Amino acid sequence: MNDYTELKRLAEAAKNDCGDYVALNDYGMAVPPAVVLELIADLERNQRMLLASCMDLGAIGNALNADMNADGDELLGMVVELKAERDKLKAPTANAWRVTDRKGKRFTIYHQVLAEAIADLGLTVTPMCDVPPYGWECSRDKGHTGPCAASEVTP
Repeated sequence: MNDYTELKRLAEAAKNDCGDYVALNDYGMAVPPAVVLELIADLERNQRMLLASCMDLGAIGNALNADMNADGDELLGMVVELKAERDKLKAPTANAWRVTDRKGKRFTIYHQVLAEAIADLGLTVTPMCDVPPYGWECSRDKGHTGPCAASEVTP
């Protein structure tokens, strides 16, 4: 039972008109034991869902080492920082990278995290795209077509 509007209307009529036996009878007829049991089951189901949600939030707070007695500003700050980091990662990135291994063999990869990991291993990784990746700049004219002549921005 998800729509309680009629039951609510009958209950309010019975409550407001205590001397009206017709309203009380209508309410009594609308609330057989099966309806009461269904309402109790809905209530218990909602309580379990609320408890599960609270436990999940507590687990998230523990994972983030958040103070459970705080007013939530710390968690909100973390969320804002994570969103900013996500947006930064969504910045225009290269579509492809040219990797040159230690023997001089070249191959192309299409995954930025993999390209960064390979570069960390000491191999030469050069972006090949129309838009330089975050932290790189292109020496060609802005809005050019074709591959970028991108290089890492030096501070």
